[in-house]
Amino acid sequence: MHRIVVVIVAALVALAGFAPIGVTAVVLTPPIVADRAADAADFARLLSRLEADRDWPTIAALMHPDSQDVIPARAVVGWYESEFASKTTAELTVTDVQFEDWTWGVTGRRYEEAASVAFVQPYWTDGVRSDVSGTLHLVRHDGGWGWFFGASSDFVAGEIARYAPGGMGGLGTDTTGIVARAARFPDPLHAHIDAYWAARFAEAGRSYVPPRGVVGFSEPMPTGCGSADPRTETAFYCVLDR
Repeated sequence: MHRIVVVIVAALVALAGFAPIGVTAVVLTPPIVADRAADAADFARLLSRLEADRDWPTIAALMHPDSQDVIPARAVVGWYESEFASKTTAELTVTDVQFEDWTWGVTGRRYEEAASVAFVQPYWTDGVRSDVSGTLHLVRHDGGWGWFFGASSDFVAGEIARYAPGGMGGLGTDTTGIVARAARFPDPLHAHIDAYWAARFAEAGRSYVPPRGVVGFSEPMPTGCGSADPRTETAFYCVLDR
């Protein structure tokens, strides 16, 4: 684990208590780590500036793709509108940046070398100031950073039910099912395939029992239904191995 102390005036919000954020990286030399740490602090500053401007849609758009696959933007916007109904904020101060493995509590997916950004941020409620300490977990994707909304599946399911009862379209309308599916299938493509078949079974009035997971294979492998060969099978499902 690399530890870099970065003292930078930055801005951010109550993402810490509700949205752990992270950053992927490889084994880095100290100068590169310092650059990554400064970059992560810059992203935190951007988020806080958007919070101060009350630009909730842009904040939602900056979520990591894995978070966007589980949580509709309107649920994030709804939470912010409620949370900041009588509250304002300003720039935060980044006190520390560490690179470490981090697991998002909503899906249980683990991210290697995530950036944990510790900060202190001021808030005013009815004119009364309070300084809140927290940690943001950021994960890099496509050359940029992404943050994660929520620290637990129960919290996320509740916010989806409250502010986006229509669910995630292709992922269904049952908020508990959305989060459970995301935890079972961290790959969004697998989650959408499972949701598709769940919907088709429901339309036919049949009960659907999802597989426990998806196993990728590049060589022939034995199953309860016989051998599965990637040269002849693009996808293989065996009810006996369910």
